[in-house]
Order: sequence, then structure tokens, then C-alpha cells
Amino acid sequence: IFEMLSAVTKSSTMKALINKLSMEEYVKLIWYNTHYRLYLLSHLCLHGGDWFVRIAALISIERISNGSATALAMVVMCRTIPEILISPFGGLLADAYDRRKLMIRLDIISCIVVFGYVYAIRTESLYLFYLTTILRSLIAASYLPISHSIVPMLVTSKEDIKRVGIINGMMWSASMVIGGIVSGNVAANFGVETCFVFDSVTYIVSAIVMSRIGGSYQINPEEARKNEMSESELAPSNLVMRKYIPAKANLLGKLKNKLHVILSCWKERTGESSRSCCQMNFDLVRYLNSCGFGLLIFLKATGCFIWGPADVLNVSFAHVEDDPAESSRRMGQLYSAIGLGCILAPIVANTFIMDKKKPKTIQLSIICGMLFMASGWIGVGSHKASFDSICFFTILRGIGSSLIWIFSTVLLQQLSSPEFLGRILGLEFCLSRIAETMSVVATGRLKDRGLNDSSISFIAACIGVLMFILWCTYHVQGNGANQKSLNKEDNSEKTKGDLRESVC
Repeated sequence: IFEMLSAVTKSSTMKALINKLSMEEYVKLIWYNTHYRLYLLSHLCLHGGDWFVRIAALISIERISNGSATALAMVVMCRTIPEILISPFGGLLADAYDRRKLMIRLDIISCIVVFGYVYAIRTESLYLFYLTTILRSLIAASYLPISHSIVPMLVTSKEDIKRVGIINGMMWSASMVIGGIVSGNVAANFGVETCFVFDSVTYIVSAIVMSRIGGSYQINPEEARKNEMSESELAPSNLVMRKYIPAKANLLGKLKNKLHVILSCWKERTGESSRSCCQMNFDLVRYLNSCGFGLLIFLKATGCFIWGPADVLNVSFAHVEDDPAESSRRMGQLYSAIGLGCILAPIVANTFIMDKKKPKTIQLSIICGMLFMASGWIGVGSHKASFDSICFFTILRGIGSSLIWIFSTVLLQQLSSPEFLGRILGLEFCLSRIAETMSVVATGRLKDRGLNDSSISFIAACIGVLMFILWCTYHVQGNGANQKSLNKEDNSEKTKGDLRESVC
């Protein structure tokens, strides 16, 4: 047996498999890139708190609304609709201002907003709960394209961009696994309010960690040079305040003059931004129309059509009659199962599908993800009576959703021009939220009208098969990342750079 194992280990096939699974390059990237390591810690803290809030919010709404599927759909809509409206604005902010500073400021604001959930639970106010969800979603929608578009500025090569996408996805998945188990038990033992307090703490930690990253992260070179100056040298208010505030001015006068200066500076900057906003959006449309891969911004949206019913159905799958503590634990276990599938997804893709030299294999991984999700929904619909079976097929569905979510962003980061990347990621996120909102609303309405969970699962599976067929056709015809010019064996960084410049 030992000789047989040695022969298998020394075979060329096994060596290739070991090389693909090797994490050496990923470890080096985290170990030697201090700025990315700090970003990753912030990323992990933030998403760990997000899963606490997501699970606690669904548990809270089910209890306040007495299990109404429409109320569950409403809280998901309150999370997605603001993201639809504001995510393109987040892309504009990412392309116009220092991305690191924006992330820190949004973290601080989010830390305060989260306490609205605690007050809503104590007063059992659905409307206040919805309002807090809307405010938090507005901030999250602005934050996401900013946090994604800063990644290419933290690494030095295209291969590192792909590795960062995989690492971020695995950390996101790990935070879901840990957050699911821990938040379910915390909600069962200490109450859902504790989950929201924990989320507020993670925002503070994220802001502190991001403040440790040095340098300027603004695309405009002139603005980047200004950001290298200290805040006291840059802020016009410090210069103007000396003119406005007399030596013996009272406190009210000081506050009035300071507010006047801040508003003046804000109007000046926002006026310039609004004048260029239309031109920036026009340039984006022209770029997507001419680049040859513009339709790839719809990849994540098609995935959202498939996994959209999950939040509403997971509450039903986890529900245990007259045992809210066990229902909370099961809810956490379901999201941990999704997280486990998301961790396995990059390993499966890197081992069996992806070739780092060919972007078309990333696109193929995303398309395979749709098939994984369809298979998972079929299994969930067929084995609704067994919670263990639901968890198993949820893992399978999680593999598919992770392949789509992670690699659709990685693909756009690799192919897009840096000056358009913030807007492209913002638009992609906006489209995905539109798709998820439509799917969630349809699920809530169908469930309240008497359609059972198995039937809804099979409908989601049919949508997955349809999307798989459509994107397979797109891929086979040589579109998107499957263009020959993007997949040459000798396609060096210089060749890709020349192609990007010609597209611009």
C-alpha cells in the first residue's frame, strides 16, 4: 500500500494537482504585503459582523411579525433597494476621492447606525427596523465598490489581484461559517441584541485597522499629491478660520463660523463632482460598449436570480415550533453550511477548472457555479423533511454562489481599466441587487399565497438551469473573457496593457 501511495504521489498528474492546491503564493502575499494584510483583517472583521446582523435581523423579523413571509421579504428589500439606488454613487466616490479615507468614515457612521436595531427590537417597531436596515444598506452600498476598487492599489501584479479575490472570498466564507455558528448560539443564549452590539464593535475595529494603512489611494494624481499632505495643511477651513473667528469670540460664534466654512468647502467640492458626474457615466457606457466584455457585469445579477429565495426559505427550513432557541441555532447552522460551501468553491475551481494564464477559465468557473446552485436547489426541494440533507445541499448551493460572487468580481478587476473600475463594480453591484430584490419579492408573495417551500426551490433550480444554458451559449461563441486575444499563451502583462489602452 505504501509503494502504491508513493507511486501515485510521484505521478505527474498528482504533482500538478498538488501545485494547484499549493497555498505558498497566497501565504507570501499576506505575509509580505503589510497593507493588504491590514486590509484583509478589516475585511474579516467587517464581514463577520455583517453575518451577525443578517442572521439576527431575520430572527428578529420572524418574531416581531409572527412569521410573515412578506415581512421577511420586506426586510430583504429594505437592504437591497437602497443598494440599487446608491451603489453607482459609491463607484463615483471611489473614482473621485481617497478610497481608504472613505472606508474609515463609512465605518464610523455604520457603528452608530447599528444601534437603531436594538431600539427597534425593544419597542417591537417594524417600521423602525426597516428604517435602520435602509440606512445601513445605504452605507454598505457605498462601501462595497470602494473596498473592492482599492484592491488593485494594494498589490503589484495581475496574478496577485486574482489571489486577493480568492483570499477575500475565502475569508468572507470563513466569516460566514464562524459568524453563522457563533451568532446562532449568541442569539439563543444572550438574545439578538447582543449580535447587533457585536457588529458595532467590528466597525470600530475595521476603522482602526484601515487607519494604519499609509499612502494615498486616489486615482487622480493631483489629488493624490494633495492627500499626502497632512489634514491640517490641506483643509481650507484651518486657513479661513483665522479670518472668521476673532480672538475673543464666544462658543456660539465659533461653531457658526466653523459650520459656514465646512459648508462652503463641501458645496465647492460637490459642485465640481455633480458637473462631472454625467460625463463620467457617459464615458462608462461608452467603455462598456467598446471593451468586448461589457455583458459580464450581468453575471452576478443572474446568480442573484438563483440564490434570491434563500433568505426567506432559510427561515422556514430553520423553524422549530415552540422552540425559538433551537430555531436560532439552526439558522446559524444553515448560514455556516453556506459559508463552508463558499470556502470549498475556490479550491474546486483552482483544482479542476481554472488556468491562471487564461481568463476564459474564470468565466467558465462562474458558469459552472450556476449548475452547482441549480443542483443544490433540486436537492433541497427533494429532501425538505431532513434538516441534515438540507444542510448538505445548502453546501452544494454555497459552492455555486461563491463561484459566481467571487470570480465575477475577479474577472472585472482583471479586465477593466483602473480609471473605470470603481464605476463598473458599483454598476455590477447595483444590477445584482435589482435581481435579488425581484427574486425575494416574488418568493415572499408566492409563499404567502400558499406555495410550499419545495415548489419554490424547484422554481429556483429551473432559473439556474436556464441561466446556465444562456451563459454557456455566450461562452461557446467566444464572447467575454473567452476572446482569443485575452487567452494567448504568450499574453504578457505588456500585451494586456496595450489591449486595455486600445480599448480606452
